[in-house]
Amino acid sequence: RVRTFRLPNQLTNHVEVALNYPNTFPRFAGQGFAERADHELGLACLQIYNDWMIDEWCGGSGGRLIPLTLVPLWDAQLAAAEVRRTAARGSRAITWTEMPSYLGLPSIHDPDRYWDPLFEACNETSTVLGLLPLLWEAGPGADVSARIAAPVVGTVRFPRQGSSRYELR
Repeated sequence: RVRTFRLPNQLTNHVEVALNYPNTFPRFAGQGFAERADHELGLACLQIYNDWMIDEWCGGSGGRLIPLTLVPLWDAQLAAAEVRRTAARGSRAITWTEMPSYLGLPSIHDPDRYWDPLFEACNETSTVLGLLPLLWEAGPGADVSARIAAPVVGTVRFPRQGSSRYELR
């Protein structure tokens, strides 16, 4: 098991807790599932990945490995449901794109508030959005220097009750 090696290395390197972003496939925000024609299969695979992340990768780590789960980017309602499902299993963080419009999806500034169901589910469950700005948006063949210079992580602060504004930090 990965944690058998990872946790002692964390101690050696004075790392109290860690979370791991997906890469290669499903890619950093789960676009690998969104780009497939069969979204029913994509959702099933995404849920299997999330269950593995919670149970196998992070399970038994005593909270030192933080589950970072994925949401179905192609449907904000399904994304909200997956946030609630994984939160019920112990996940409090999802990886997400800070620029969904780069992936052909509605902007976070969409006038119809397309992403509100996702943001509301995150707010209800105290789930944070983990962002790796510029890393996955650039796509294959992008200038590596842009990836190296990109910030490591960002968070989204959800509105207080009575407010309707989401802020990227």
